[in-house]
Amino acid sequence: MKNLVDRIIQDLGEDKPIKGILLKAQIVASKLNNNDFKTWIENEQNGYPDASNLPDYRVLNAIVKADLSIPFSGYVRNYTIPAGIYDDPIIEECICKVRITHSLQEIETIYENKKGGNVSTNLPAMAYTEVNKYVSGNVEQLKQEFSVASLIHIVDIFKSKLLSFFLDIEKEMNVGINFSKIEEQQDKITQIMNTYYINSAIANTGAGSVSAGDIRDNTSLQIISDSEQKEKFLSLVSQLKEEANSLNNSDLTETIDLITEECNKPSWAKRTLRVALNAVQGIATGIAANQLTPIVTNALALL
Repeated sequence: MKNLVDRIIQDLGEDKPIKGILLKAQIVASKLNNNDFKTWIENEQNGYPDASNLPDYRVLNAIVKADLSIPFSGYVRNYTIPAGIYDDPIIEECICKVRITHSLQEIETIYENKKGGNVSTNLPAMAYTEVNKYVSGNVEQLKQEFSVASLIHIVDIFKSKLLSFFLDIEKEMNVGINFSKIEEQQDKITQIMNTYYINSAIANTGAGSVSAGDIRDNTSLQIISDSEQKEKFLSLVSQLKEEANSLNNSDLTETIDLITEECNKPSWAKRTLRVALNAVQGIATGIAANQLTPIVTNALALL
């Protein structure tokens, strides 16, 4: 496991794409067998199921914009609603903070497609009632706006926390902690997690879903359903297994096992399979890339 931890530390230091880092971290999480760490990695990899238990670095400040219908005056678009006008701090929190539940890979994709500017999220219905108290006219649409730069900062903070966590894990390994007896080390792992506030979360007071043009396309889950396509893909996975077995590399074998696990599900998520295949290629670099690269390339072409 130490070699894999070292590789993750190197990837984080070189600012490698998050998808490969997360897959390696998933392998480590399965070996550490710590529920808190495993849940954290799974949520960052797949997205949080709801906004009720988000880490604080996923809560961003937002500018509130409203479209107003004003009697006898017409229609006003993108009117900025100032912060700090609400009597109830919970209402203030709900309206002026945005909670990001998307996976880290989806966040990176949004950033790569937009680079700059703002994205938006719709506010829940209760916010319309509150904002109506402070404006002339009726609120027709209400949204939160925040910068793409603040969105990608979530990825940066995650990388920083993960790096700190693995540096401490590596330190414990070097001073003689026996991580092969993992059940005896759970308190130590949890202590390291708490040191970096990985478990810190905030109460949910309402949230919307990010909805800006191309973002809708990026966040939709693509599924392989064609039986012929599945058959071809499984054949390539079998070839990957055969090559991995001949290399006797545990990291490579475990990553391919993750692909097999996805293929055992009723529906196969293309995004998950792409991440795993790219990780296979990354792990194989310098080992036997020429043997595995054509297989990985053919598999990716099916997704």
